Amino acid sequence: MSNSSFQKAEKFFEVPVMISVLMLIPVLVIEYTQQTLEPVALYLNWGIWTVFLVEYVVLFYFSEKQEK
Repeated sequence: MSNSSFQKAEKFFEVPVMISVLMLIPVLVIEYTQQTLEPVALYLNWGIWTVFLVEYVVLFYFSEKQEK
């Protein structure tokens, strides 16, 4: 059984998640090396984890609908 909403959501999150993954390494480097930019890195880190959380919740929601 195919769920087009799940597939659309999955396709939508490809780019934001890829950008978040690529931003993780520079953010971690900034956090541990440059004390002046630490607040910026903290906000970026929270933004990255927010993208992961939103993707998880949305895909979980559509996967539940698929089973019914």
